[in-house]
Amino acid sequence: MQEFKLRFLYKTITVTPLDEVNHFMITMDGDDEIPGIVIPELLGIIYTIQDPDLGYVWHTDSEMNPELVEFIGQMIEDMNS
Repeated sequence: MQEFKLRFLYKTITVTPLDEVNHFMITMDGDDEIPGIVIPELLGIIYTIQDPDLGYVWHTDSEMNPELVEFIGQMIEDMNS
C-alpha cells in the first residue's frame, strides 16, 4: 500500500505505511511552517489488534480520537480491497 492523504477543511492528514504489517504512521500538516516547507506533526501510529468480542479492530497508543482511528482504519481497509 502507498502513502495517501486526507483533506479536512484546513488540515491535511497523511497516512504512511510502516515496515511492520498493518502499522501506519499518521501525520498532520503542522502550524509551524518555513516558507515553502510544511513541517508535519505526528498524531500517532495506528495498527490492528485482536479483540475477543469484535475480532480485529484499529488501535493506537497515542491520544488520537478513537473515531478518527477507526475512520482512517476503515479507509485503509477500503483501499486494500
